[in-house]
Amino acid sequence: MILCYGVLLKILVLCKAANEKQKNINGTLLMSVNNTYDVRTDDHLASTLIRCKKNLAEDVTNKKILRKIEQDDLIKYFESDVRPLINPEKEHIVLRALQNIISSSDFNSRRVGKLGRKQILKEENLATFLANVFLYTLAVPNKGKDGETFVRSLNEEMLSILADNTVENSNYVQTSEPPISTEQLLLPLLTDGRCLSCGKSLIQQDNEGEFFQSQQVVELSTTSAGKVEEVALCPSCATKYPQLNQKQKNALVSAFHQAKKNAQLAFYITDNEKTNNLIATTIRALYDSNRSSDTPQKYDPSEVEEKIKNAIIQDKISSYVANHYYYVNDILNNMTTANMITATKMGKVMRRLYEDVEDGLNCKGTDIPMQEAVFEGMVTEVHARSHQLSRTVCEWLIAYFIQGCAIFDAISK
Repeated sequence: MILCYGVLLKILVLCKAANEKQKNINGTLLMSVNNTYDVRTDDHLASTLIRCKKNLAEDVTNKKILRKIEQDDLIKYFESDVRPLINPEKEHIVLRALQNIISSSDFNSRRVGKLGRKQILKEENLATFLANVFLYTLAVPNKGKDGETFVRSLNEEMLSILADNTVENSNYVQTSEPPISTEQLLLPLLTDGRCLSCGKSLIQQDNEGEFFQSQQVVELSTTSAGKVEEVALCPSCATKYPQLNQKQKNALVSAFHQAKKNAQLAFYITDNEKTNNLIATTIRALYDSNRSSDTPQKYDPSEVEEKIKNAIIQDKISSYVANHYYYVNDILNNMTTANMITATKMGKVMRRLYEDVEDGLNCKGTDIPMQEAVFEGMVTEVHARSHQLSRTVCEWLIAYFIQGCAIFDAISK
């Protein structure tokens, strides 16, 4: 599901008052922010917008225009001019259908217009609700394949289904109520901040660039000691969990137990022989791959913060560097002294791996939105090439070479 102007317009048209036309509904909506932009007679424009084939004009999306809007005046306009266009018997359908779209796991924004997401889900005044939804749709693209597909699926039957699904049962409300305990908030650390079922990040970013935790805690099983085992899943997978068969649930429990073992490695003391062997084995496996880069090596280490600007992974990498950099460095030095590896070739091997991941993703590590994908791609490659049981050890090694200068490049200010 997606929320854009075309979706809003389609829902209002499906619930319109008798004898109302979509071109008039479209024009009336847009005049709420610019009364000189009168397109109430333009049926072609309304048809194009409602099918998500075109973005809204600058006449209604210009920030200078939007900054002049008074919230109270906009709500009054929706009450006097927009609400009469809706069939009174279908007002509740408009409200509930849009609320369920906003409460779905597909909707990532924390704000809708001037209201927070929780506020908009509880808003019962139709004019206030629609005014804020409308403001939100002005700020997001209307043209797009996702919008086209969703709008095509919207008909009276689909709208009734959306309206009948109470918001109290929505994914979003379930993730917020009852309050999540401190222990539950820490659960994502066991799975590297990802949903154990689908791998989706449990850290999401809203339209304003703010990051927030999007998860639902699910009870997997009860141990022989009577302790309930819980895991953090994304809202979509958490909703599907009760429908899984026993084999699928057992597989999830096994994956959870393995994740806990991997996470525990991060807390091993640094002279632990098993951890030493895991790191040394990983280094050796990569070194023996004989895949190295011709890119000249840089010997001026940069701070992690100069290279990694993606907030989702910056804290993780900085933490690994702070806690494990000198530990990994000692192991590398010992292997170099024993003539098992050379530091120059190892740096080139890691650089080649970094370049291969960049090529595979068709992006650059300096592209901030893609930095998480590049980092995770490198972890996956190191994990596969070294036949390593723990992704955590692979992450330590990659963090070391990010700090050490071989991979990721400093982003110019």
